[in-house]
Amino acid sequence: MSAWPHIHTLEIRDSGLRPSSVSFHGLFTALRLCLRLHTLQVAINTATIDIDPDDEPTQHTSLRTLELEASDFPIANAETLARIIFSWLPCVDQVVSMDGNWDEVNTHLTSLKAIALYVAGAS
Repeated sequence: MSAWPHIHTLEIRDSGLRPSSVSFHGLFTALRLCLRLHTLQVAINTATIDIDPDDEPTQHTSLRTLELEASDFPIANAETLARIIFSWLPCVDQVVSMDGNWDEVNTHLTSLKAIALYVAGAS
């Protein structure tokens, strides 16, 4: 555990469990320990969103590359997931995926970022 704050890249291979045992709550709990993490690859349980998108986020500002494998197809709450990623991972521009299941999430994420830029420019 003492090495976690120094990890830059973390790849957790898919265990084959369906749904994945990694939840969004678990993911963000682990991210609090990985202060320098910039690249993360993990399979995640998308069937249950166990984070309230309206809660005050603990932002993780070093993460730049997020590669997720969804355990539930299609992703039912793409807009909610985009809001969570936008709020909690402000430096992530898109979710990288080998299977394209995150396209709708990425569309919402792009819209949220465009709105934020527009609002920032208008103030």
